[in-house]
Amino acid sequence: MSSEPFSLFEAIRRHPVRVIGLMACVIAGATLGAAYLPESLSMPRRLGGGALLGGLFWLIPSFGRLIGES
Repeated sequence: MSSEPFSLFEAIRRHPVRVIGLMACVIAGATLGAAYLPESLSMPRRLGGGALLGGLFWLIPSFGRLIGES
């Protein structure tokens, strides 16, 4: 393991497809959350909840691959 600090820009440069996948899942989750979560929730909560669920959806298949890389 390297002792270098985490750099977001370095992660984006090294994994562009995964970052694009994450952003697509977050945007799709926010869109679906706005459309399908209950009307009793405010719009910011529906968008935030959907975005969070979209990010978690991306995390499930990708997390193992990210841990395994050096």
